Amino acid sequence: MNAIIETDAAPALPSDELSRILHAEDGSGRWLPPAVVTDQMRLASRAVLADMGKRMAMADRGSILKWLVSLGTLSAGRMSLEEARTRATGYADLLSDDFEAGCFTRGSLKRVAARYTWFPSFAEVTEALMVEKRRLWKERERLKRLANPPPARQERKPPTPEQRARVQAVLDEFLGRPSVAASPTAQPDKAEE
Repeated sequence: MNAIIETDAAPALPSDELSRILHAEDGSGRWLPPAVVTDQMRLASRAVLADMGKRMAMADRGSILKWLVSLGTLSAGRMSLEEARTRATGYADLLSDDFEAGCFTRGSLKRVAARYTWFPSFAEVTEALMVEKRRLWKERERLKRLANPPPARQERKPPTPEQRARVQAVLDEFLGRPSVAASPTAQPDKAEE
């Protein structure tokens, strides 16, 4: 019986660290990007994005078939390899128009096979692959954000006394009040007190 067939027609992510960063989420599934995007993260993200076209292209039937046969080998239990191949052949034709090559990787095979102790039905395979498809699209969007992060926000300095006085004068004029802050050094006259 043939062991797991290599399924990575599309390259996987280059490092565990980058993968961890891309998949860090809070309890509601929102991404938790790193507080600081280092040059190393930016360069790694750009390198993966440059190769992302291969992962985002539609998967070819041969890669899908290899992935499905491997899934059958891992999860079919008592099912014969021949029966798993027969099912895989039937599934492959139906899946080839709907899923990207990045859905059929060694990593996705491990995640999907871990869910089943039997060869999954077509509906179960499709559902598992939709999870992988969403994962792939999230990775792409997050890689874009890491590769081209927004410019760092500059600390805003507190306003100077002159700036405060100008704003106060504009507010006073707008509200029709006499302006005490006509000049930044304006002080109430001691004689008036």
